[in-house]
Amino acid sequence: AVIADRPLVSVRPYTLALHCRPAVEGGCKWAATGRYARLPDELSQFGGTYPDATINQGYLQAAAELLGKFRRDSRLTIVSTHDYLIKAMAARRYEWWDANGWIMTDGLPVKNAALWQNLAGAAQRHAKVSWVRPYAVEHRNLLEAAAELSR
Repeated sequence: AVIADRPLVSVRPYTLALHCRPAVEGGCKWAATGRYARLPDELSQFGGTYPDATINQGYLQAAAELLGKFRRDSRLTIVSTHDYLIKAMAARRYEWWDANGWIMTDGLPVKNAALWQNLAGAAQRHAKVSWVRPYAVEHRNLLEAAAELSR
């Protein structure tokens, strides 16, 4: 089922797989599939296109948009193979960057700082957001569905 633009209630844990790919017309096309824990038959689908975005920018925008589709008290697991997103969010690097004026350890500004700030704000509004790579079979299946949806 495709979900409309209203916040979803996620009282139970909800798992989302996020995938981006270059769009034929340029930019980045993204898709995500998700489901509540213990309700494998109820699959939600989300997606969109960012015409001027790189893949990294697309992942950051898509993740923030996806988090915005859920109520503030949600418990979410975001699954992706994109290390740029997963490693930084799992380690909560945005907290360090924010404390240091969005400057990295090498003294250079954080790339895509505005997108990171938007994503960090979206993530902090939820009860719990876990950022993981697709090691579990159920995560790989969701990610494959997201990849197919983004075609």
